[in-house]
Amino acid sequence: MGYIFNFEDSVLSDKCHHAYSGMISGILQKLAMGLIRPLAGDNVLDIGCGTGAASIPFIEMGSRLTCIDPSVYMLDLAESHIGSRAEFIRGCGEDLPYEDNYFNHSILVSTLEFAQNPEKMLEEAFRVTKDSVYIGFWNKYAIGGTRRRICEFFPELSAPYENAEFFSIWEIRKMIKKMLGNVPMFGRSVYMISPSKNAFAIAAENSRIAQRFPLGVFIGLRVFLVPKFRTKPLSLTVTGRSPVVLNGCGAAMEVNNDGCASL
Repeated sequence: MGYIFNFEDSVLSDKCHHAYSGMISGILQKLAMGLIRPLAGDNVLDIGCGTGAASIPFIEMGSRLTCIDPSVYMLDLAESHIGSRAEFIRGCGEDLPYEDNYFNHSILVSTLEFAQNPEKMLEEAFRVTKDSVYIGFWNKYAIGGTRRRICEFFPELSAPYENAEFFSIWEIRKMIKKMLGNVPMFGRSVYMISPSKNAFAIAAENSRIAQRFPLGVFIGLRVFLVPKFRTKPLSLTVTGRSPVVLNGCGAAMEVNNDGCASL
């Protein structure tokens, strides 16, 4: 199950998101919504929802939202912010209580870092989702160092993030390809520089060109799920001078000497 936020961690996380939510949350939410582009009525699962900060834009877009988290304290905070506009479930991302292809989209924002088995969590997200999965994570190779940069954003949250394992975009892509093959993926990174209200810094953070560099502090990656079909070859018997069995995708068929075919 990995690291579960206790009461103190949850309260600190909530305070940090309120205190530093202006520019930081705005850019992170814009990153997710720009990559996913959900439609009204889409069924969305927030895995490791935390305080619910990543969920709110989906509700505002008219999505049907389900939030799941192993921490009862985080769920209480998320419900206090979102209210009855979402369903809240206490559970583990490595063992989701949903059937295959149940959701249109799933999101994991700052979740893989605290998972005991990140690959299993991704596998479960892909299983219950039919359109796309969005992964938002702190970049292992961020300019200036990941932990130091997180402390710039959320100074009070340094203790919980001591339990986090960080990933690079290449490590995440490798895990995805291992499970799904060469499915389409598209990602961007933000925070090449420190948070600032300077107009130039804000413009730079929102630049599509700057977001293509893989060295920002936070990376958003959308994985497009491609349906897979299994086919079973069936035998095709041809009657003639010498019987021939052909393999094909259709039903077994017998061809007579007069050229007529019968099932």
